[in-house]
This record gives sequence, C-alpha cells and structure tokens, in this order.
Amino acid sequence: MALQELDNSSISKHLGQTSQYKATYDPELLVPEPRQSNRTHLGIQDNDLPFGGGDTWNAYEVSGLTHKGLPVAGVGKIYIPCNSLYIVESKSLKLYFNSFNMSKLGDTAEEVREEIQRRVQVDLSKLLGVNVEVKIFSNKEMLNPELIKVVKNEVGTVRYHSALLKSNCRVTSQPDWGDVYITLEGEYAPDPVSLLEYIVSFRDECHFHEEICEALYKRLLDSCKPDELVVRCLYARRGGIDINPERYMPGSKQHHDGKRKLPPYMAKFDKNKDGKLCDAEKATAKAAWVKQFDKDGNGKVEGKELAAAKKAMEERRKARKPKGGKGKERGKGKGTKKGDRNNHN
Repeated sequence: MALQELDNSSISKHLGQTSQYKATYDPELLVPEPRQSNRTHLGIQDNDLPFGGGDTWNAYEVSGLTHKGLPVAGVGKIYIPCNSLYIVESKSLKLYFNSFNMSKLGDTAEEVREEIQRRVQVDLSKLLGVNVEVKIFSNKEMLNPELIKVVKNEVGTVRYHSALLKSNCRVTSQPDWGDVYITLEGEYAPDPVSLLEYIVSFRDECHFHEEICEALYKRLLDSCKPDELVVRCLYARRGGIDINPERYMPGSKQHHDGKRKLPPYMAKFDKNKDGKLCDAEKATAKAAWVKQFDKDGNGKVEGKELAAAKKAMEERRKARKPKGGKGKERGKGKGTKKGDRNNHN
C-alpha cells in the first residue's frame, strides 16, 4: 500500500519556520500530532489497533543548571505507548528540551536531572493523553576531577576537559554542542570553577565555532600568561559535518602540524632556519651523533656506546623537565574577573 501525502497543518507551528530558541523552561513549545492522521490511509483505527507496542525516544543533549549556575548534563529516554492518541512533533520536543538549558532546577546535579525528568513526564503525559515513561540518566559530568590535572606549587602541565560546551549558530541560532580540551603550562592556571562559569556563559551567545575557540584562547592567554597553551573545541556533528577548531601558541610543542619548535640540541642543525630538519640536515645531525658516541671508530653506535647514548638522552630529557619548588603557587596570578566573564573578545 502506497503511503499518502499527509496533512501537516497541525505541525506547522515549528516545521519550516525560523526558530527562536528559548533559554528557560517552556512547556508551551510542545506540539501534539494525532496518530490517526497517519493511520487512516493504512486502514488502522485508534480504537481497534491490530498491534501493541510503543515508541522509544532518546534525547542525548539534555541539560539544565543548578541554583549556583553550574551545568548538568544527561541523556533522556522516553517511552510513548502506541495506543496514545497523539505523538509529539520532534522539532517541538527538541525546542522544549533546549528550554531547560538555562533553567536553574536544583541544588545538586541529581536534583536537576530529577526535576527535568519530573517535568518532562508530566508535560508529555498531559500533552499526549497517556502515561509517558521518562528517565533522565547521568552521563559524564562537566569537569570530571580525574580529567583535571592541576599541579600545585610547581610549574607543570595542566589539562582541563568540559563536555558541556554549548553555543548557538550565528546564522540560524541552532544550538551547537561540543567538548573543550585545554592544555596549559606556566606559573598560573585558571581556577576550575571560574573556567567552567566562563564556558557556561557562551550558552546564550551566537557565534561560529572558530570564534568560541579563539575567545577561550584569548581569555586564558590574557589572564594566565602561560608558557604553553592549546585550546581544542570538538563540536558534535550537525548536517553530516563537524567542525573542530584548535588554537595554540606559535612554536608550541603541543600541536600537530609538523612545525614543532626544535630543541636546542637539534636546532643547531637547522641551517635554513625553517623550524624543521630536511633530509640533508637530518643526515648531518645523525653523522654528528655517531661521531659523538662512536668511540671505537667503526662507524656504528652499538653495545656500550648505544647504552651511553641512551643515558645521555635520558639526562637531557630530565634537564628539560620543569623543576618543582615551593616559591610559586598556582592560582595567585591574574584570573578572570567575575564581572567580565561574558566579555568574549
């Protein structure tokens, strides 16, 4: 049986329309669609169904805020029995979930998820005229302590990760979700809570992905004055394409484009000063290395000579590691001022 073209008048409230994304909870965004309008041409009547079952909907971008403004993420599972008179129009459900993004719903992450679950269950059950089952599950929370490596009282490498980067497209205002990865070395590092608050402040902003990454980089560069800084924003795929901007300091040892700054003992062989060794320069460096450790003059480095070379390399590597000390503590430098976290320039 061929499917007939359906009457979409009942769902034209959002489909094909420019969407204004509301930042606070609004159940009026939900739109019901009668199941019977999609069943009549199949010879199926709502009051005499030839089957049982239901529909499971999974929502992967559920989010709200605690009363302190900290973001909480979750994954939602919704089960709608097939004997309901209505289904929910999918775009309206998407807009509805987005309306929770800036809503403060509880003191703890668990309370926020429970409140979202309660409201979704009540709103959908009322809309569809049937008992809808809803469960909001926890996923990895915003700043997992195991992912934050903060070394106190010494200059080392600090890594931050947040799975709750969210901004909106500058053109369409559609929400974009992503992960932020930050690697930083230097005397000062941002306080994790203040950094998270700054990331959250992008939620109402409309920017391109590249702008978000550069704003984060510039703020950290200005406030912390790091020796090394890499900011990566890995956005979720939308329309079959994902965009993942990365920004790092010139000559950074962290990046991946092959232009890594050469260590001093290798830089002396870079005759054309292009920041890398060509084949001829590599050959010269290798010959110098062999000459240094080839004590028996056979043109090879082996046995005790190789052991001595490895020992020398290990000592050189240890000498490059930052030295610890009690004189400098993290977090006492200039930080992001609370009053200007929303200044993304």
